[in-house]
Amino acid sequence: MLPLVAAALAGPIFLSMSDPVELPVSGSWVRVFAAEGGWHVTHGVDGNFYYAWLADTLTLDIGTARALTTRTNLLDHAITLCPDGTYLHIASATVAQADDTIYSFRYNDDFLPMVEGIVEEANPNGVDMDPAVVCGSWVHAAGTGERTPIVAMKLTFLDDTLAVTGSSALEGAPEAAGGSMDADENYLWAVGSADVRQEVMHVAQYAPDLSLVQQWDVDVATEGSHAYWFQRMEKVRDTFIVAHMMRTDDEPWSTQNGNIYLSAFDANWTLIDQLQVTDIEPPAGGFYAWFDRKDDSLLVSYHSLSPYAHNEVRTVMIDLEACEAQATTCEKEPEESAETHEAAETGDATVPGDEVSVDSGAPGATGGAGTRSDADGCGGESGGATAGALVVAVGVGGRRRRAGGESGRCAQPRFLH
Repeated sequence: MLPLVAAALAGPIFLSMSDPVELPVSGSWVRVFAAEGGWHVTHGVDGNFYYAWLADTLTLDIGTARALTTRTNLLDHAITLCPDGTYLHIASATVAQADDTIYSFRYNDDFLPMVEGIVEEANPNGVDMDPAVVCGSWVHAAGTGERTPIVAMKLTFLDDTLAVTGSSALEGAPEAAGGSMDADENYLWAVGSADVRQEVMHVAQYAPDLSLVQQWDVDVATEGSHAYWFQRMEKVRDTFIVAHMMRTDDEPWSTQNGNIYLSAFDANWTLIDQLQVTDIEPPAGGFYAWFDRKDDSLLVSYHSLSPYAHNEVRTVMIDLEACEAQATTCEKEPEESAETHEAAETGDATVPGDEVSVDSGAPGATGGAGTRSDADGCGGESGGATAGALVVAVGVGGRRRRAGGESGRCAQPRFLH
């Protein structure tokens, strides 16, 4: 049996974590964005979306609090930084039936409203809860689903005025609900649950013509748990960092609550480090995992129901040098499928009939590089698998999988005190 070799790291990605700091903002859906001298904070409450300024000392300036829209029926939110320094925000709403509408909003670099629009309204076939959004140099779009026929993720494209310019279903996409997207100059990445059962995380990579380049199923959860709501991702040099939820399967959690996690993946989406951010006992739990980055510091935000409903942030320090790929052998040896074993012996690790590029991404930081002051923009070359790495087999069903049907794990979850 071959040991799993990954484009892994010199050491842990996540180095330390601060105690939680409670944010004096109501509601939920807290999203933080790095800025000079502090952080922009947005959050949803009472059917609207609000803003406030958070200093680097993590002291909120209540005097800056203001509503960003005039809506009173907004439900779920997705917001991202655009390359020009503006912010693209989409939100679901209910008009004729639950989650049948998506509205769009754009704010300037000071979070002052610029324009708003309608992605879709009262769409009886729409699956618009927990939408995804992307704003890159070549794609501005909302990500939603469709009921009949089932479409996991459909992109609705928006111009600078938020007018709809078209739409396209993505081949091999994860579920849009609870997923996230990001784009660099050459690729679009979509991350989310592989299906509605939320068994594994699915990752898909697309070229600018939206053709599928490659895809992975990644088992992120620890034994006896499942991971879900992968609502924030960022590529840091050769490493992808994802904020998500995880909960044990046999405990009485309330609704969809669980604990907040950060997971780090190499350029081939092998799990290489994992940090448990919260340690909340069921049934209360937390929700709405998010982070943004300044240099080697992540500010993680989330909603907690323990011991009462409130919002918190924690600072997590990361090792930027460890985010650069190195050839490292994982200790765990995966179970091999018959076709993978045969391919390993013959030196051909691709299942016949499925030719897929193994380029794993282009240089350049994704999203928001203008507010992150690391010298190289965290845009080191990612390339393909490093020399000596076990090449990933392509599953018969078209999903890109590692030996045993899912990608490798080189990490155990940690809780940093």
